[in-house]
Amino acid sequence: MSAVVALGWCLVSGAASALTFPPQGFWWLSWVALVPWLVALRQASPARAALLSIAFGCALAAPLGAWIPGALMEGFRAKATGAYGLWAIASLSYVPAIAVFGLAVSRLSGHTTLYPLAVGLGWGLVELSHRSLWPRVPWIQLGAPQIDTTLALGAAIWGVHGFGALLVTANASIAQAIHRGRVSGVAAGAAPVALLLAASAWLGHRALLDERSRTLEVALVQPGIPLAGRGDLGFQLRNLEVLFELTERAASDAQLVVWPENSLVSTLEGRPDLRTRIAALVAALDVPLLIGAHRRIGNERANSAALFQPGAEPLPVYDKRELLPFAEAGPPLVGRLLRGSLGRLMDRLTTGEQRGPVVMDVAIAGISICYEGIFSSPADPRAELVVNLVNDAWVDRTPAADHHLMLSRWRSLEAGAPLLRAARTGISIVQSGEASVVARAGVRERAVLTARVALSANETPFERWGYVPLVTGAGLVWGLALFGFPVRSLLRAKE
Repeated sequence: MSAVVALGWCLVSGAASALTFPPQGFWWLSWVALVPWLVALRQASPARAALLSIAFGCALAAPLGAWIPGALMEGFRAKATGAYGLWAIASLSYVPAIAVFGLAVSRLSGHTTLYPLAVGLGWGLVELSHRSLWPRVPWIQLGAPQIDTTLALGAAIWGVHGFGALLVTANASIAQAIHRGRVSGVAAGAAPVALLLAASAWLGHRALLDERSRTLEVALVQPGIPLAGRGDLGFQLRNLEVLFELTERAASDAQLVVWPENSLVSTLEGRPDLRTRIAALVAALDVPLLIGAHRRIGNERANSAALFQPGAEPLPVYDKRELLPFAEAGPPLVGRLLRGSLGRLMDRLTTGEQRGPVVMDVAIAGISICYEGIFSSPADPRAELVVNLVNDAWVDRTPAADHHLMLSRWRSLEAGAPLLRAARTGISIVQSGEASVVARAGVRERAVLTARVALSANETPFERWGYVPLVTGAGLVWGLALFGFPVRSLLRAKE
């Protein structure tokens, strides 16, 4: 294959993979989108494999962040240099890991038997790396578009990155058959992967089938008020009146009411009059209220969640741990010029204090705030609910809103618990532990979502083991493929 043809296949492969995400959402493409790239990598030199993978990575990542410049310039008055520069940083942050992955895959050319599984597990490590390496924005999760398929139930076993590894294994099986010149063998090569996917979905379904005798009537409030006028002195009052009105409308049967992130524009300590009014509302309705609001910690602020319960003082129960790079936190090397080019985006916060699940009278909830919901990691098994407080007002009219929602929905499957996602301007949802959307409010819609959810009483295999099986399996398979000479000779002899 010539260099030009190989480059073209990689660009097509990256673009096809991007099309599986919102706004297009062609999820079915996920099962073949990587095949052209993987075929181009076979028997490529290390340098060529790395360059082809860079092309693939750019074609995949750049479209998924194309909303960034417009959102920054419109919502934060950022300069074009800062807006497009941040888009480039966000997109290029994926490229080094993908380039290393492509180089490693090219070294597997002769090890055909272990090739599909090694490629899949290797990609799982690539996705995991973005949870740990700066800028810590795991926006690309190839398995995520499958959230509404039955196979997604396997996330209760493997997590979303493990499920993505199985999906990439399926792509690698097809690429292997094509490379060996036996296209008719695609079915035979993909059959074991299909069986593995089906088995993981069945096991995941079994793991989610627990005795859920406890149910909870919940109400999620979406005020639908953009934050564009938050500098107006009357904004806070109008905002609170809408929240009060919607809460009073839905709280008659609710056992828990949830307000979104930044429900209060001021800090909890900054407006004692507002705290008093909210406490009076909670006492009158006799229902616990979970809200998102900043709070003071010394001279700093934390993005937090506070719990108001009847007859008790407001209690800060969670502080955001993963701060959004360049928005809530910036690296030390960010100078004044770059900070100024990002307009009002930069808003340094502190991570606050570390807390476990929120223990309420009605349930135990594991809380995340906004983009923390895209991080896949084992939740505390005691949590009966997964709660995600969101303020997507600055991206709610871009593909990022649907993308963010899609990624956060996987936390429900992984924990086997219902998801309550309360957003300021959308998209809010109530989701069952099997990823079935029970209620939904669209972008800029003023709404209250009410539903009865079955609380989780189990610990899923993913909560128990996390990504230990994925990392261990990847090390074992790659070790055998690259350094297991006796095994390699045996496999070749059988071929």
